[in-house]
Amino acid sequence: PLAGRGAARRSGGRRGLILMFHYVGAAILPGAHDFLFLSPPAYESILDFVVAHLHPLPPAEFFQRMQAGDLPPRATLLTFDDGTLDNVTAALPPLAARGLSACFFVSPGLIAAGRSVPSLDLADQVQRAAAGDYTFDPAAFLGRPASPLRLHLGDAASRAAAFRGQLLPLLLAAPSWQHPAFLAALAELLHAPAGLHPSYPLADWTQLAALIEAGNLVGSHTLWHSTLAADGPDRFAADLAASLAEIAARFPAQPRIFCFPYGRPQDAPPAVAPLLAAAGVDFALVVQGGMADLAAQGPYFLRREAVNYSAAALKLSALRAWLAAPP
Repeated sequence: PLAGRGAARRSGGRRGLILMFHYVGAAILPGAHDFLFLSPPAYESILDFVVAHLHPLPPAEFFQRMQAGDLPPRATLLTFDDGTLDNVTAALPPLAARGLSACFFVSPGLIAAGRSVPSLDLADQVQRAAAGDYTFDPAAFLGRPASPLRLHLGDAASRAAAFRGQLLPLLLAAPSWQHPAFLAALAELLHAPAGLHPSYPLADWTQLAALIEAGNLVGSHTLWHSTLAADGPDRFAADLAASLAEIAARFPAQPRIFCFPYGRPQDAPPAVAPLLAAAGVDFALVVQGGMADLAAQGPYFLRREAVNYSAAALKLSALRAWLAAPP
């Protein structure tokens, strides 16, 4: 927990707290990445905690003051990954009602293609598949030899295990341009119902404009929610540049903020910094927890704390104690 991480007890100067949200709604596949989903009451209780105990700032102001070295004590930035429709319909109204704003990270390529986040599409397929035993050969999508997977999809526990331990690692290993074929082949194998509507569709540009009008910021989550590890540096750099250009064309005069998808260590190695600089990224965020410290982490590896707990849960209780303690 934050209380035990040895960071300065009060944020200030170039150090602040960046909180990470994903989805407001029910988990797609119980037992598989439940921590990414918050019920509306839990979400609102966290916002109440932020208002009562922290110093939330609008995104552009947070980054400007971090760069200038004059962030106030308890300075806090709210962020939302993936740009799903619930960010607009379920997350935005409680934010606006409390006078809060946030940075929302989107993938323009997925929006244009009418797709959702690949990992969410995968969870939908596993959840809705007919019960049974399956054999899935991923070699064609990985570009290398791979052993066929033997999948057992029965109760909720077996589906969650297949998602976490077998299918998601393969999806993340496949380059982003193979994701549609990967998911289509799996859907056919699993006898997933035709014409599935995603549980968490992405917001379109008109809906995202409502975020901007409410004082929020829209940043890049790559073009296809892709990773350096799977796509390689050249493709990653091109996709990042294209995503930033699309966002800037639609929402000009914003800082260029980027967030690494998925957040594994191999997705944000130090070697990626020159690619971000060449793309004109101002700040980039990782998912590793702790305080965001510009002096210690630099502008491209700012840490975030996941907010997947209710205000009464252990982690936010620890944060409350951390804030109350003397310096």
